[in-house]
Amino acid sequence: GANNHVHFYLEHDNFSVYMTLKEMEEILHDHPCFYRVHKSYIINRNFMKQVNGNIVNLGKYDVLMTLPYKKRFMEYVARNTLVSKRV
Repeated sequence: GANNHVHFYLEHDNFSVYMTLKEMEEILHDHPCFYRVHKSYIINRNFMKQVNGNIVNLGKYDVLMTLPYKKRFMEYVARNTLVSKRV
């Protein structure tokens, strides 16, 4: 989000809409695929490849995750990560 514009970075295209990131967050609130991970970023978890420290790798893009948003997102990751008990 920048100057009341939200930029969308898609697999094959990019575009912007005139609205705040807060407005977009409210629209996406009930959609389980989207998480806010930074004051400037909402990500689609379906494109998440890896989390390394405070960086979420989305394949083509790396997105910084900040503390106010990290806890809730990492709780989601922990709930949805398969871990073998045989390790």
